[in-house]
Amino acid sequence: MATQLTLYCVKEGESLYDAFPIELSSNLKVDALRDELKKKKAPEFDNVAANTLALWQVSIPIFQDADDTPIVLDNVPSKKRLLPTSTLSEALGEEEEARETICVIFHSTRNGTDTVVIKSHSMN
Repeated sequence: MATQLTLYCVKEGESLYDAFPIELSSNLKVDALRDELKKKKAPEFDNVAANTLALWQVSIPIFQDADDTPIVLDNVPSKKRLLPTSTLSEALGEEEEARETICVIFHSTRNGTDTVVIKSHSMN
């Protein structure tokens, strides 16, 4: 059964304080998330094709006293690239522990400069 996911996104080089939300159904494909991220980041991503966005599964704990340290994909020790044909529930899961964790990072494979980090949690 599909649940509504809220995904909090942060562009690489920015801190968690710059997060913005995207809400999607867990039964949608990862490719739909790429499309929504492109829309949400307009006009900044207007010249970035959605299919050039690579998404990565990560696990970065979020805590109240986080500093303004920029988030950098190269500094994340464990990551897995997500396939655009996977559903969000397959790619990210719907476990309770995902609520306080960054789950996805994305960047453009065209130029490697546009990266966003995403924290997800389910809404029942």
